[in-house]
Amino acid sequence: MYLGGRSLTVDVSNTFTAKPQVNVWYDLGKKVGLNVSAGYVVARPTLMIRSTLGTEERHLNADMFTVKFGAAYSIF
Repeated sequence: MYLGGRSLTVDVSNTFTAKPQVNVWYDLGKKVGLNVSAGYVVARPTLMIRSTLGTEERHLNADMFTVKFGAAYSIF
């Protein structure tokens, strides 16, 4: 559908992000360990859409939950 808009510009603001996180290490023995990490990333940028029809501003919620698992082995 053609609405008459001829040019389109999109800008996203640089947003402040925060990541509270928890790490847990568990030793299975003298040389082997396991790691579990969980965190929540908070990111809420602003999106500006400009065209010949006008300007629209949207606030985005780009938050995410992260979980990481790891293992470590010591050779010495």
